[in-house]
Amino acid sequence: MIPIVLSAGRGSRLGEETQDHPKWFLEIDNKQLCEIQLDALSVKFDTVYVVLGHGFVDGNDPDDVLPNRTDIDIVPVIYHGWEEVDNAGSALFGLKNLPNTDDLLLLCGDIIMSKEVLLQFITEYEELSDDDCSAVAAFEGIQDEKTAVLWDEERHITDYGAIEGHEEAGMFILNENHIDSAKEVWSNNLDDWFPIIFPEVKSKAIPIDRRGHHEINTMPDLHAVREALAGNRSGQLEE
Repeated sequence: MIPIVLSAGRGSRLGEETQDHPKWFLEIDNKQLCEIQLDALSVKFDTVYVVLGHGFVDGNDPDDVLPNRTDIDIVPVIYHGWEEVDNAGSALFGLKNLPNTDDLLLLCGDIIMSKEVLLQFITEYEELSDDDCSAVAAFEGIQDEKTAVLWDEERHITDYGAIEGHEEAGMFILNENHIDSAKEVWSNNLDDWFPIIFPEVKSKAIPIDRRGHHEINTMPDLHAVREALAGNRSGQLEE
């Protein structure tokens, strides 16, 4: 499995916080968001690819801001066309720049997940009886305020987007057998969200523990995460 972080966009709802760099480099409790993600990823992976755009297309060197890690290699992929597409375009660009193909762990660059939640998601995916199935991490409970997914009684994904459904968690696994389908779908929908692929291929929802996950879309989200992590030094994320 190859992890890819998608963090090319500006994150304009966060104003000056993302003026120079994308959300992956937000400062949270004396650490960058990327470091917290990498802490979790390092328990399973020794290399992670990250698609960058905003802040890096004018010659800025990623090495100037990427954390210096000895436990995990960070491979930046700079997407100069990021402003012309949505994250489906970024996902396609990242996929085309991988040295090989395998199952892909796709992570949004604005989420923080605990090691336990990440391992739970991957383990439950690996234990699926169907080895030709992709996966979407989600929180059970119908809502209409955040991006959502719908699934049937067997947890197969049936719909995705700004709909009434279960909240998706910004973590996805694309089965290697679905890569060609993803390339086709994303190529035809560059200005859309990359998870549009999951209703198009056989995909299952895997519910995760909300206490081990945070997503940062707005300033209130950022303030809440900073307060939560500053007040809890145990390493366990809380809602």
